[in-house]
Amino acid sequence: MGQIENRLIIQRVKRDGYVSIRDDLTMELIPPLPEREVQVTTMKLFPAKDGFLFLTWEHGMWHYRDHERNWSEVPGIPHQKQQTVGIVGDTFYLSQSSDGGRTIGRVKAGRYELISSSRRRPEEHPLDALSSGAGDFFPGANGRPYVLLGRADAKGLPACELYDLELKKGLVLLNSRTRAIRDGSRTVLWDGCLLAVVDANSEMPKVLIRRPKGIPFTTDDLPSEAVWEWPSGGPDYVYPGGPHTGYHPLMRDERLFVLKDVDRLSKTSPYGADELSLLCFRPGARNAVEIPLDYHPTEAMQSYTRSGKPVLVRPEIRGTVWTSTGIFFAPLRSPGLLYVTWADVDGWLAKHGDAAKSSATGAGAGPGKKASDARPATP
Repeated sequence: MGQIENRLIIQRVKRDGYVSIRDDLTMELIPPLPEREVQVTTMKLFPAKDGFLFLTWEHGMWHYRDHERNWSEVPGIPHQKQQTVGIVGDTFYLSQSSDGGRTIGRVKAGRYELISSSRRRPEEHPLDALSSGAGDFFPGANGRPYVLLGRADAKGLPACELYDLELKKGLVLLNSRTRAIRDGSRTVLWDGCLLAVVDANSEMPKVLIRRPKGIPFTTDDLPSEAVWEWPSGGPDYVYPGGPHTGYHPLMRDERLFVLKDVDRLSKTSPYGADELSLLCFRPGARNAVEIPLDYHPTEAMQSYTRSGKPVLVRPEIRGTVWTSTGIFFAPLRSPGLLYVTWADVDGWLAKHGDAAKSSATGAGAGPGKKASDARPATP
């Protein structure tokens, strides 16, 4: 599943093309790629005129045009596996790691240019000496290209470095779990506990929410100040005997939403959701309002199986995106989607105003009250 502007693109089972779901929930079938493509959980999509761009697993990048209903290959993007691509302005930046080394390059006007290579001798770029792979590319301060690099901290432990490709310098060390999430026109950095937004007017990201220093595996060099605070029992990387809890962040306008799923039965992966709720962080309030999601799979939903196992009774949440309709979340190996509408979310917040205000001072947000239904949208 992937998001492009106000619609979702979902890969159909058995790689038989794709489904486009627009913000009014109308659906359209998209033909399969000319090349048989590996099925992935999260599709890497980019906006394009009259359609969208799709980065494949090993067949380069392709452009789907809505009006012509066909695919055409984007020139200059290599055909190689385990390739990471990002767009900054009118330039594609890409990296690839293999047993033969690590490379970073860019493609502009269909022409590929090598930036760095661990195989290049003598070294010409600071990243020629890169010993780990490069991750996500995205626009940073003043539109300069940023990338996340695998590094080691002062103690030799795995870390992630935010690097400015134009200025050829590292900016800050982050937790090794950090990944970049492109959320509309913004890029946020998320490591499972800390969430920071990349500011086009500042070299350093702005911390929105974090766990206190000293929590295992949450070390980073960003400022300790944050806009919001996790509720008590928020995400830690260690769950000593407690239920597994997953957190899936997304931002809309100036609000942060985190889909929370709790597994009270499984002791090891894979995990399913026994409880679903939505944490809502709003401007002017340090703490979140927790909205319980009243999820009761219908008989038809219970009949959805994969390898003989029901996939929507205790869904294993993997992907989370939003459109102007609401928040969509994709259970792994499921033939359908779950979603909650913005109308239901805002209606719950309006109805439970007193609970929302008390939550800002640390009280609960009325657990157990009906919020919004998580409903299937089946292609």
